[in-house]
Amino acid sequence: MYKPPLFSWVVCFLWLALPAQATSLCRADLKASFELGTDWHGGVYVPANVAGKRLKLLVDTGGTFSMLTENTVASLGLYRERIQIPRMAMYGGYQLNRFVRIGEVQIGSITVDTGGFLVMPDARIPAELSGTLAPDILSRFDVELDFARARFNLFSPNHCDGQTLFSATGAVTQVPVQLDAQHHIIVPVQVDGRSMTAYLDTGATRSEMSLEAAERIFGLGQNSAELRPLNEPDSEQGSVRYPFKSLSIGGVTVNNPYLPLVPNRLSRRSSGGPPLILGMTILRHYHLYIVYSERYLYLTPATAH
Repeated sequence: MYKPPLFSWVVCFLWLALPAQATSLCRADLKASFELGTDWHGGVYVPANVAGKRLKLLVDTGGTFSMLTENTVASLGLYRERIQIPRMAMYGGYQLNRFVRIGEVQIGSITVDTGGFLVMPDARIPAELSGTLAPDILSRFDVELDFARARFNLFSPNHCDGQTLFSATGAVTQVPVQLDAQHHIIVPVQVDGRSMTAYLDTGATRSEMSLEAAERIFGLGQNSAELRPLNEPDSEQGSVRYPFKSLSIGGVTVNNPYLPLVPNRLSRRSSGGPPLILGMTILRHYHLYIVYSERYLYLTPATAH
């Protein structure tokens, strides 16, 4: 989970055939299409040419600026510069204070101008990956993530004007979302019938909920009979699990979602933000189409295609 702004000029008209749900969406020109790779930790990545080298970058909707690992920066021979603005923190509070200047990045046939990449520790992503692709680049496009077919598509920001259609065998659900100042996607969800908001974070392998929020929303206490210790490798001490029955986005439901409860002091999540992070353990159950400019998310179950 790598947190926070740069670009946002995606304007693609998508509309639903009547009624509120539909089987097709008008789409703008397809600009890039890749097979999604899956790393050993469960994240998804795509290829990109950076500084003349083909790299694997984690698709990270929960990030802010795209990043390169320390090893990658060294192998490319790039000069690290100190950030001259307040430092930014990754999940868990790790401070980022260096960046490298890179003018252009090649994603398929698209050349994208960048202001540079932040430099991140090697250990925060699997060794096979070189960095992340975050909303500073992603938000320039409409982004499609089809996990069942392992496809990643970027569409142009132009109006559709009779362009190709995206079709689904089932109903396509339209969900309004919020974008914070860092272009993080905040989506309304229901967990066991209780309404809350969540970050949509493809860079997070695991989904999780704030322990304090769960105690408040569901009336859980430290001695609640159904709470169990979270026995995972590298799990944060004090994290627990609870047998949630369902999680729903726009009525599209995942049964028995795995949502560890993590204390705020460990995750160091920002105060006032959503209590829930939807990582790949949940998101891979959906087929997602993100329209940053119109602040809409379109989705179907992954199995509907």
